[in-house]
Amino acid sequence: MGQSYRIRTELGINKTINVQLDQEFEFLEILSLKIQQSDVYTRSCSDYGVLVGRVTANNGLGIPNARVSVFIPVTAVDESNPLISSIYPYKSPKDKNEDGYRYNLLPYEKSYSKHAATGTLPTRSDALTGSTAVEIFDKYYRYTAKTNESGDYMIMGVPLGEQTIVMDVDLSDIGEFSLTPQDLIRMGLASEAQVAGSKFRSSTDLNSLPQIINLTKFIDVSPLWGDPTVCQIAVNRLDFDLRDDANVDIQPTSVFMGSIFSSPDNLRVKFNGFPKDNMGNLCGLTTSPGQILALRQTIRQDSDGNPVLEQYELEQSGNVIDGSGTWLIELPMNLDYFVTNEFGEKVLSNDPTVGIPTKAKYRFKVKWTQPNDLTLETRRAYYLVPNVKEYGWENDITDPSIYRNFPDNSPGKKLYNQQQSSYYFGLAWSGYTNGFVSQNKINRLNEIIDCEDTFYEFQFNKVYTVSSLIDQYKSGRNFIGSAPGRFIGIKEIDSQDCEDSVNKFPVNDGFRNFDLLYFLFAIIFTVLQPIGIIILTIAHFLLWLYNLVLSFLCWLSRVGVSNRFFSWYPFKRWRKYCTKRDFTVRLPMITYPDCQACECDSTTSTTPINPQSDEPDNLATGVLSYLSSPLSYSGMLIDKFSADTVNSDLIATTISEAIAGRATFAFINDPTVYKMPRSKSVNFTISESEICITGNQYRIENNTQSSISISYYDCSGVLQSDPNLGSGQQITFCANQSYGLIDYSSGSLFDLGLCPLPTETQTIVLPGFATSKSLPLGERVNVFNQRKNFFSGKNKIKVTFAKDSNYGKSHYDNTLTVLSTTQYNAGDLLTFVNVNSTTDKNFLYTADTVNGLETGISGTSYNGSGSTTINVSYATSQYTNSTPISYTLPYGSNEINYKFPADIEYFQVVTALTVSQAVAIWNDNDLQSFPNLFKENTYVDRWVKEVVGDRYLPVESGDYKAIDYYQEFSNQYVLVLQRGVDPYSPKYINEYSLGNIFGTNESDSNWTFTAETRVNIPIQRLTNTSITIQPYNNQSDIFYQSYFFSPGIPGSTVSGGEFTGYTTTNTAYYGLLSSEITTTYGTSSNNEIISKSANGFYDNAQSSAYYDDSEDLSGAALMGCVDYDQTNSASSDQSYFGYTYYTNSIWSSPTNSITLSTSQLNVMRTDRLPTSDGLDGGSWTNNPSILQQNNNFAIYVINTDSEDITSTAFTTGADIATPDLEGLPNAITVLESFNCESMVGLKCYTGFGSNFEIDQNCVEKDGVERGCYLFMRKPLTDLGKDIKNFNEWAFRFRFFYGLCRGVLSQSFMNNWVNGSLYMFPIQVDTRYNSRNQPYSRFCKDLVHFNSETNNFYYRSSPYNTNSNKFIGIPSPADKSVNVRNLLFPTTIINLGMKDYFYQEITFDPSTRGYIMPNLDSTSYGDTSDLVNLFVISRITDETFLKQIFSSGDNSLNQLFSRNNPSLFNQARRIDGDLAQLLSINSEEGVIKFSPEYYETVPGSTTDPTTILGTASNPTIAVWFSSSTNDIQFKDFITPGRINFRPNDNANYYPYPYGIKSQVVPFYQWQLKNGTSTIFGNQNNTWATKSADIIQNNYQSLDRTGTSSKYYLNGTTVANDLTARGYIYSVDGDVTSYPTVGGRYVSTPQNKDRFLVGAPYQFYFGVVKGESALDRFKTKYSLDE
Repeated sequence: MGQSYRIRTELGINKTINVQLDQEFEFLEILSLKIQQSDVYTRSCSDYGVLVGRVTANNGLGIPNARVSVFIPVTAVDESNPLISSIYPYKSPKDKNEDGYRYNLLPYEKSYSKHAATGTLPTRSDALTGSTAVEIFDKYYRYTAKTNESGDYMIMGVPLGEQTIVMDVDLSDIGEFSLTPQDLIRMGLASEAQVAGSKFRSSTDLNSLPQIINLTKFIDVSPLWGDPTVCQIAVNRLDFDLRDDANVDIQPTSVFMGSIFSSPDNLRVKFNGFPKDNMGNLCGLTTSPGQILALRQTIRQDSDGNPVLEQYELEQSGNVIDGSGTWLIELPMNLDYFVTNEFGEKVLSNDPTVGIPTKAKYRFKVKWTQPNDLTLETRRAYYLVPNVKEYGWENDITDPSIYRNFPDNSPGKKLYNQQQSSYYFGLAWSGYTNGFVSQNKINRLNEIIDCEDTFYEFQFNKVYTVSSLIDQYKSGRNFIGSAPGRFIGIKEIDSQDCEDSVNKFPVNDGFRNFDLLYFLFAIIFTVLQPIGIIILTIAHFLLWLYNLVLSFLCWLSRVGVSNRFFSWYPFKRWRKYCTKRDFTVRLPMITYPDCQACECDSTTSTTPINPQSDEPDNLATGVLSYLSSPLSYSGMLIDKFSADTVNSDLIATTISEAIAGRATFAFINDPTVYKMPRSKSVNFTISESEICITGNQYRIENNTQSSISISYYDCSGVLQSDPNLGSGQQITFCANQSYGLIDYSSGSLFDLGLCPLPTETQTIVLPGFATSKSLPLGERVNVFNQRKNFFSGKNKIKVTFAKDSNYGKSHYDNTLTVLSTTQYNAGDLLTFVNVNSTTDKNFLYTADTVNGLETGISGTSYNGSGSTTINVSYATSQYTNSTPISYTLPYGSNEINYKFPADIEYFQVVTALTVSQAVAIWNDNDLQSFPNLFKENTYVDRWVKEVVGDRYLPVESGDYKAIDYYQEFSNQYVLVLQRGVDPYSPKYINEYSLGNIFGTNESDSNWTFTAETRVNIPIQRLTNTSITIQPYNNQSDIFYQSYFFSPGIPGSTVSGGEFTGYTTTNTAYYGLLSSEITTTYGTSSNNEIISKSANGFYDNAQSSAYYDDSEDLSGAALMGCVDYDQTNSASSDQSYFGYTYYTNSIWSSPTNSITLSTSQLNVMRTDRLPTSDGLDGGSWTNNPSILQQNNNFAIYVINTDSEDITSTAFTTGADIATPDLEGLPNAITVLESFNCESMVGLKCYTGFGSNFEIDQNCVEKDGVERGCYLFMRKPLTDLGKDIKNFNEWAFRFRFFYGLCRGVLSQSFMNNWVNGSLYMFPIQVDTRYNSRNQPYSRFCKDLVHFNSETNNFYYRSSPYNTNSNKFIGIPSPADKSVNVRNLLFPTTIINLGMKDYFYQEITFDPSTRGYIMPNLDSTSYGDTSDLVNLFVISRITDETFLKQIFSSGDNSLNQLFSRNNPSLFNQARRIDGDLAQLLSINSEEGVIKFSPEYYETVPGSTTDPTTILGTASNPTIAVWFSSSTNDIQFKDFITPGRINFRPNDNANYYPYPYGIKSQVVPFYQWQLKNGTSTIFGNQNNTWATKSADIIQNNYQSLDRTGTSSKYYLNGTTVANDLTARGYIYSVDGDVTSYPTVGGRYVSTPQNKDRFLVGAPYQFYFGVVKGESALDRFKTKYSLDE
């Protein structure tokens, strides 16, 4: 025993195999299968057979996952059993069940994520758990098998005799050769309508699905063994082949894509090699259709044993390049055919008709469509792809083309022939080895066959694109200041003229471009600037004199006499000159790259005597209804008072502010004004008919002037008295208009002429305002939401979790019930603080693991996915809790990832309905219920100043129902929110009873409903009995344990598994008030904070419009004023009322942070009212408005459907600007100061290096406001300041205008780019010699001409076979920027798999390298912020400013310090420190530079941006960022490596799989000035000498390791994350930047030259939306 016996069989032949057994055995082997002895001798006589076979493709390769079964028709008994027959009604393989499915062996569950499962075969789980499924499986599917990896199957115990064998296979699920929809369309087996983009469809009609192959065969099954005396083995074999049996010939392909572009014909390069200045300008790039010709190696061999070459005709005869210059083609494989041998092993086949090909080796000729005319003057040469090396160079100087006419066997002629062979495109191997002899010929031939050059090896199912080097070739002398752009490259990439239609090219350099318009503008501006200063000076003197005259006239208007008897002001009409006038002139600044002048209003404005009256309101930007905004009411109030055509607007303004509260921006820091219901003072115009009601003025009747006894009445006609006027006494009257002021003297009455005569009309202007002692609506809503209202029953709801599983169970909770402008859906998870502000280290943790990027640490689940229970308690009084209610939940959660920051409270929407909907079912008569808040009126008093004197008199008082004047009140949304939501909770069908809130009761069916929501932490008892609100600085007081998730893995000590404590201030966005806080109008009572009875907003009777003793304002706010008499006159306009608002947040507490150290307490719940992180108030420490009073209240909707938590902000409060910028979240930083809104004067930039920042104290004094320079604010006083500001404005405007005109031309040169070929035009002059034979003149430095084919080719890179090095050609002396030119070699780059699902179905590690969704049409990153930072770093240095203020147009030269030393070449190039940052910003695998991701903090020494060097030679430094995903992306491109980070991101475990690529040349980047920092200095530049040229396999470049060609830190670095493939370095700890003395430092690598950019820069086509990558993503329906 222990022996095996192999049964030999012929592949592909079905037969019964008889074998004589004359020995003992343990296994019988056939194909890749084994039959155990125990399977054979189970009975004394064999009454069954065994069926084996193989399912193959292309008659050779075994296919896995095919299903084979012996069909068994349904029995008559089972046919009458509806349970069985409904599932298995099949009498023949073609029958269908009641759902329309034919008999099939296909699973109904997905095999991988993208798989379109379609079938009905029961699973093993079904067979184990369902009795009917077990019975069906045992009866009808028992003889079913699935092919193994070799395509083999075996079915034991098959009944004898003729059997029907059914085979089903899903072509999208056959392992590594699984086909995609596009494969089947290409093969003609499917149409676009039959598939769904990149996915197959599912259907009950399996025959309509092109991916499903169904075959039926018949076989006569023989017994396995027979008579024991003659023991014969009979094994039945039945094979299926997809090609022979189903006409499915699997021919895998790879995808090859790319693009071509050029410049217009008139910008061609002439034969002298002088590129035109505008050649390569981005907006001038052109595209054209084109053709690609293809050659490929074959499996056949010639007589020398070399592969036979053949021309492969692409579709459309190779005309595959469309009008946008792009191609996307499928390349069939034709090499390395694999078959499965008898033993089940995958082996190579030498027969191209058998097996599946997996590789191909192609060479392409890429042609621009143009007439085939040798006399054509402007041509585009052809590109050969790949074509890296130009042979024939035996030294660094001599171009082999000079040997063209040498004798055939001369050494020079051989070198010429070698050069010619570099551009051979034909089928004879001799053409590729022409000129090579002996071993060099063999080496050259092997190089080509192995695809080290000339041909490229493609692998099936992968994506490839072309790669080319764009060399900065420059020839021709430049006169001073002229034609700096005369080189080959892509230029003016930053132009905005075509940004809507053209993809931006990557940027890696720049130069000073000459612009005629800017040149003329700068000259004119320089001439006009001194004139502007003269005009400004004259205007200052004139305006000063004008104001002096106005001040004198105003003074005269107040000269006069006023006493008890007499008032005389002869120049009173000149009081109009007392109005303050604002003559501020505003000059706009231009911004870059918007290139729009900031909007400035330079019109003269006037400010009334009381400047408060015209102060603008603070604009509301929040989500909650703007109840505290007067603008919400004023519109409808204007209509109410429209009869008063003179004062309606003013009356409406004052009353709206008395209703809503003052929102004047100027008083945002003043708690005695802001939000208080006391309006601003305005000037009412009073007519003569109204004068009597404006004070104690009376109507006189029945008087006799000779008598001293006068009867007088008030204005309502009531007799007042008969006074006796004594000497000198007076009384004002208006009624008979004959007299004004009555003066009794010596028994006579005199008219003093102060009242008009009957023929006159008179108006008088009197200041006035409005006040209220009723609480504004927003404050009423806040009071309603205070904690105590739960215990009073007003804000109390009844809740049942998972209603259907918990009949009769319930608990109680409170809510936040507010009005909102925005509708939400029940179950929406909300926060009021942006999750991006979290400091929760456990949430912020990231690691790149085998499963991809993981965010958040790991944890454990309390309750799994099955049915579970939770215990819920709630507060029954302030200090006691209920008995726990045990809820049964139908399912739990398996979440083990820390997905939600814990330092934020989560809320959820219970319901959101409009006010108009709520009004129909609520009861607003229930005192202090939510509806009653809006029913109770607001009592308003309107005051006007008396005619003579300083008192203000009440002229009108009355009730206003505020909601009658609130615009669109019926369309506001009533938003009911739950607090303390557990974000890890699944959603359940929960029941809510809200009747108490809305004035009915908890049994009201109108307010009882179910919603799909989460569970939460209900209102809880307090542990601190000295106050009636939770303390805010202790974790155990406001944090509770999640029902489902516990952070950290118990016992774990590794990063990612261990909880880390942290400190946060996110819990400070809540009201501070409690009984421990002393306020003017509040008092402590029973540990509560209530209003004092002396408070004007207090009423001892309960009311929604006033505070009362039943309310506890803890955690909310307190509004107060003097309980003034509404019938008596007021002694002053403000202090008399004593308004003040205590609305502080926890931010104002010295202990505003909290340390969270207990991992299990991870759900926040507090009853303090939130402010949100949208600020409405002076600052977070000075009266920030709370909840409904906050017109900038921010709400963030949390998207829990994605892998990572994301939020949508409905507002952030960012529109709020306050005078106190310092310390606020929106304090202006350097990067944010580049737009109009946040622009500051140049002198506000301060410091150097890591201290480079904005002086926040300077911002309000710098004379710059919203991008406008201000002048003439203080005539003559500010003259010196204005002259300086004018010079700064003129310089700055001229400077940025130059940038907008493209003076800084951003460019790409001297590096490789993937995805495109630049086919620049060349001029070909056809001449005739003395024998009348044509010859061509063209630039031979750039183009090679093959005289045999009359083809022009862009030259590849000169290569010296003696040194085995790329050497480039010598650049034209004194004419070029480069010392050597590598010219225009091409290769191909492997972009990995064309679809992600291959990594799920194969074991090939390279399938993990799926990068297509991460690619964009261009790798360009917006450069505007980098350029702005660069410019600001230059123009804000005092020494620098002195240089450039006097330089006129040449001031811009300070940005272009890299000059070629040639006498005639003054082509200035952008400073090297900017050029290298632009290059990094255009790489894939880098987070593009923007203030959003590279935040700078004033005073910080660890900012990602800083200024190094010296003040006279600054260097901008940016520590670019890459996530672990970005770094993995880079490693997928090169060198082909998987980075496993199972526990943390501190170290990686690399698994290299490698990518075959070709050796190509590179220029290096050189750091200048001794590399004292890793960023070098302004003179950093390209290193282009022979010794600087390096070479490497294009996709074997490695960012790590001491031999890396990229920048590496000279200090030993153990962590791979510091090796980024770009300039980046840290010393030691990778989690922080190193600092010494407040400045970044880092040791650079020992060498000062290194590779940059390649191969991470991409450009797939010119036309936006029509790039080659766009075509790929459209064809394969690729989601971004």
